[in-house]
Amino acid sequence: MKGLYPSLFAITALVAAVMRPSVADAQTNPLSVQAIAGQPYGVAQVVIPAGQVSETASVRLIVTNEESRVFFPAIDIVTTEPPPAPTPPPRIASERPRLGALVQRIRNAVNLAKEQIDPPEVVRVQFLFTGESPFTIQIAGDLNTTVDVRPIAPGQTAPEENGRAPLTLELLRQSWWDGYVAQAKTQIERSDYPSIVENYLIHMLGRRFGYPIPNLSRKPFKPDEPQQDPMPTIALVAGVESLRSELHRETLNQSSGLEQPMRPIPAPPRWTEIASPAVPDDLAVEPIAYRIPPECFYIRFGSFANFIWFKQFGESRGGDLAQLAVLRGLNYQTNDRMERMLNAKTTMVGKLFGDSIISDMAIIGQDLYLQEGPTMGILFEAKNMALLRSSMEGDRKTALQQYRSRGIKLEDVELEGKKISLLSTPDNQVRSFMVERDNYLLLTTSQSIAKRFLEVADGGPSLAHSDAFRFARFTMPLSNEYSVFAYLSSEFFRNLVSPQYQIELRRRLKAIASIEIAEMASRVANAEANALGSEKGGSIDSLMRRGYLPDTFQSRIDGSQTLSFNGQWHDSLRGARGSFLPIADVPLLECSQEEFDDYQEQSHFYATRWQQTDPLMFGIRRFVDQDVPSVENLVVEGYIAPLGRDKYGWISRLLGEPVQTEIELPRDDMIHVQVHLSGETPLGRPSPNHVLFAGVKDLDPPIPGETKGLLATLRVLKSIPGYLGTWPSPGYLDRLPFGLGGGGPDAYGFSRSLFGLWRWQGGGFSIVSFDRSILEHCLNWIRPVPAADFAQGRVFIGDLKNSRVSSFFNILSFRRAAQTSRGNLMLLDAMQEQLHIPTEEALQAAEQLLDARLQCPLGGTYEPVKSASQERSNYWISTAWEASVEKPRIDSGRSDPDYIGFDPEHAIPAPTYRVPWLDWFRGAHAHLTQLPERLVLISRISMERLPATPANSASSEESEKLPAMNLDLFNLPFQFFKGDKPNGKPTNKGAPEAIPPVKAERKDF
Repeated sequence: MKGLYPSLFAITALVAAVMRPSVADAQTNPLSVQAIAGQPYGVAQVVIPAGQVSETASVRLIVTNEESRVFFPAIDIVTTEPPPAPTPPPRIASERPRLGALVQRIRNAVNLAKEQIDPPEVVRVQFLFTGESPFTIQIAGDLNTTVDVRPIAPGQTAPEENGRAPLTLELLRQSWWDGYVAQAKTQIERSDYPSIVENYLIHMLGRRFGYPIPNLSRKPFKPDEPQQDPMPTIALVAGVESLRSELHRETLNQSSGLEQPMRPIPAPPRWTEIASPAVPDDLAVEPIAYRIPPECFYIRFGSFANFIWFKQFGESRGGDLAQLAVLRGLNYQTNDRMERMLNAKTTMVGKLFGDSIISDMAIIGQDLYLQEGPTMGILFEAKNMALLRSSMEGDRKTALQQYRSRGIKLEDVELEGKKISLLSTPDNQVRSFMVERDNYLLLTTSQSIAKRFLEVADGGPSLAHSDAFRFARFTMPLSNEYSVFAYLSSEFFRNLVSPQYQIELRRRLKAIASIEIAEMASRVANAEANALGSEKGGSIDSLMRRGYLPDTFQSRIDGSQTLSFNGQWHDSLRGARGSFLPIADVPLLECSQEEFDDYQEQSHFYATRWQQTDPLMFGIRRFVDQDVPSVENLVVEGYIAPLGRDKYGWISRLLGEPVQTEIELPRDDMIHVQVHLSGETPLGRPSPNHVLFAGVKDLDPPIPGETKGLLATLRVLKSIPGYLGTWPSPGYLDRLPFGLGGGGPDAYGFSRSLFGLWRWQGGGFSIVSFDRSILEHCLNWIRPVPAADFAQGRVFIGDLKNSRVSSFFNILSFRRAAQTSRGNLMLLDAMQEQLHIPTEEALQAAEQLLDARLQCPLGGTYEPVKSASQERSNYWISTAWEASVEKPRIDSGRSDPDYIGFDPEHAIPAPTYRVPWLDWFRGAHAHLTQLPERLVLISRISMERLPATPANSASSEESEKLPAMNLDLFNLPFQFFKGDKPNGKPTNKGAPEAIPPVKAERKDF
C-alpha cells in the first residue's frame, strides 16, 4: 500500500482536471438551440457550455451572421443546477474493495463534489432574426464557434428540453428582453463611455414590443427631490454622466413640455457680498488684467514660453491635463477643438519667435465647456502689434482655403460701433472673432466676450479694479513670477449659476442627446431596411413615423430642431456637436413653467444656504532640483479667499485649529499623512481635538483583492504594510467596530484585538497596525515637534518609481485601465452587433457618435481582426492586451484554461506593464491650512523634466534657466500679512496648551 498513495493523488488530480468539458470542446457543441420564426422578427436562444466564469468577470462574445439576419443579440451567463447526489449502492461488509473499484469511487466522489460546489456555467445567446429558413451564426471573442439555427414555423412550440416546459414565441421574446436589459445594465456598470447606445435601444425596442422601460443609470439623477446641497447644480455645471443619462431618457420619452405655459426668465439669487481685506494702494498688478471683464476666469502665463511649456506639459502627460493621473477611455481632444474654433494653432514659427512678438498672454472666458463649445478666448499683449496682426491675418487666410468645403467665410462685423474680424463656418466648427485695441489682440469664440472686452477697454470696470482680485494679487504677488496664475472670481461662479447659464446648459445637453439619438436611429433604420426591405434612414419626420424616434422628438421649448447637414446631424440653433454656439451668445427670452420652477428652487437654495461665492486662485512655479538635475519641482499654491466658511458645513468643521506642530514620522515611510481634527464632528460622540496620522512602508504589498464584505476588507487591510495613529488622545481609534481598538495595554503598551490588530499606547500616542514589528519601528521615531508653518493637514509621498509599494498602485491602475479598454471593445462590438455597422467602420462610427477619440488606457491601438473560421474581420482587439495582460487567474492564483472572460478584480498585469504616471512622478509634499479668511493648499510636486524643446526657441532657453528653490515654501501664506495668522495656541479646551516635544521611548521586548 505504500506506493498506492502517490498514484491515488495523481489519479485524483487528473480526474479533477478533466471533470469539466474544456473551452475548446465547448466551441462546437451547443447544449441547445431553439428558434421560432415570426414577423417581423423571430426569436432564437442558443446555450453553449462555458466552463467556469468568475462572478466579477465579463464575457465578451460577438454574434454575427453573414446574411445580416441576426439583430439585437443579448448574452448572459447562467449557472447550471448541480446534479442530484446519487445514493451509493450498499456494500457487503465482508467484501474487500479492489484497487480499480477504489479509484473509480474516488473519481466519482471528486466529480460529484466539484459539480455540487462549483457547477459549470453556460453562455446563453438570445437574439432576434429575420426569415424562416435555416442559417448559421458565428460567435467570436472569448469563445469561438459556429452554430446552425433551424427555426420552426410561426405558431409552433419549441420542443421540451431537460424537463422544461415548451417555449412559445412570446416566452422566447420575454426571455430575450430580460436578457437584453440585464446585458445593458452590466455593460453600463463596467464601461467608461456614456451609455447612449444602451439607452436608445432599450427605449426604442421597449416601445416597439410594449415592454416597460427600465432605469439603466448607474446612480439615478433625482431632479424632483428638493435641493439640499449644491450637487445638482454642480452636476449641471460639470455635465456629469448621471445628468446626461437623465436628459437622454427625457429626450427619448413621449413628452415635450410644450403644453406648459411660458414664463419670463427668473431672477438670479441675491448674493451676499464678502468684504475683501485692505491692501496697499501701490500694489503691483499686471497691465493685462485691466483688460479682463470681471465675470471672466483668468489664466495668465506671463510669457509665450510659459504657455508653450504648459501646453507641452499637458500633451506629454496623457494628452491633456484632464488625463494627468488617469488615462480615460475617451479623449475629447479639447486642445485641438479650441485651436480649431479660434483658428489659433501653435506653429513651429510661433514656438521659435513667440516671445519676441508677445509680452504677455492669458486665456479668459465665462465657462470651461470645452467638450460642447466654450465661451472662451485668448488675449495677447503685443510687443510688436504689426507682426502679431500680420501673423493672425495670414492664419485666417490659410483657413479660408483649408475649410472651403465647409462654407467658411471671413468678414468684418460691427460691434460697439467698431469693425472686428469674424472667421466662421455655418456649423460653428470655426468661430473666431479677432478684436484689436491698443496693444492688445483678442481671439474669442464669443461675440459676448468680444463686446465686453471693448466695453472694458472704453473704461468699464475690469478684473484688476475689483477688491477681491487686488487681495489675490497681494496674496500671490507679481514678484513670485508664476509660470501659470489662475483666478476665478466670484462673478465668474455667479454667472455659472445664473438663469442664462443654468437654463441654456440643460437645453444644450438635451440638444446633444438629440443629435446622438438621431444618429443611432438612422443607423438602425438602415440596418433593418436591408433585412426587412423597409425604407432606409431618412429625415427626422420619417424616423418618427416609423417608430425609431418618439413622436415629440422635435418639440422643444426653444424651437430648435435636429437637422442633417453635410452628412452629419446638427442643432439648428447651436450648430455642430462639439462646437455649439457659446452659451453667452444664445438668446434666452423666456422659459417653460418647469424650467422656471427648477431654477427658482436652485436660486432659493443659493440665496439661503450658500449666500456668497468665494474666489478661487492658484499659481504654479517651477524650480530645478539641485540634487537631481533631470527633476523639476512644481510649487502649486491654491487659495480660496476671501473665504465664507459657514456654507461648507461639516467639511469645514471637521478640521481643528491650525497648529504649528507636526508628528515626526518614520523617514522610511513611502507615504504618510497627518490631519489635525476637531473633536466636534458629525462622525460620532465628541472628543478632544487630536492629530490623526497614517503611514505606508516600502514593503512588498499584497495583490489587491476583493473588498466586498467585512472579512474580505479585513484581509486586504491586514496585508497592507502600514499603521494608523492618533495624538494626543485616542480619538477615532476607540470607535473602531468589533473591538478592533483592542483591550487594555500590557506592561509594554501593547494589546491585540480579536482580528489580529496590534495597538500600542504611550506618551499620549495610540497606534494600530496588523504588523507588530511596524509598531516597534515607529516607536523609534514618533514624537511631536515644532513645525515651520501652521497647518491642519500634511501629506508626504515619496518617489514611487522603483519602490516595492509601487506594484500595488500598478495593479490597481492596470485593472481600471484594462476594464476601460475592454469596455471600449464592447462598444465597438455593439456598433457592429446592435447597429449593424461593418466591422471596419465601427471605430469611426463610434467616435462620430460620441464626438471623441477612443483610446486604449493600456497604451495600445484598436484594430479589427478576424477569427480563425472567418475570411473577413469580425471583431476588434487592442494591441496592448497581449503585452499587458497575463492569463486570467482564479482566486488560488493559478492560470486555468477553463476560466473564460476577463475578471478586473483579480487580473494581474504582465511584468512589462507600468502605470504611465510612475514614469514621471517623483514625489510630493502638501500642506492644507484653513484660516478665518482663506483656505490654503501649498504643495511641491517633483517630476521628470519635459524633453528639450527645439533649439533657439524661447521656451528652450527658459527651461535651462530654472531657478533653485530657496524659499520657505509652506510659510508662504504668512509672509505678507498677519491678519488671520493663528496665534500658536489652540482655542479648543480639549487640546493641550503646550505640546511637549517628548520622544516616545521604545522598551525592550
